[in-house]
Amino acid sequence: MPGRSPLRPVVLLTFDAGAPHVMPADIVQTLNTKVVEIAKTEAMTKIMRGISVEVPLQTPAEVKAFLADDIKRNAEVIRIAKVVLE
Repeated sequence: MPGRSPLRPVVLLTFDAGAPHVMPADIVQTLNTKVVEIAKTEAMTKIMRGISVEVPLQTPAEVKAFLADDIKRNAEVIRIAKVVLE
């Protein structure tokens, strides 16, 4: 992150706005457009930088692809670590 202190570690956290799978695509796009609009404001950028957060501005398709890849990567970690539910 630009301007980040080397004493502050970078941690990737993801947050998504979830919706039912059957939500019409036009509504999903409208929600995404508004969230991106808010995230781009100077006020929101300042707040996020103040807590060392960089907000990725993604389309619904990019979020879907990211989540699919994340699930695949975590499934592999779970398999290798032999994690089981109790």
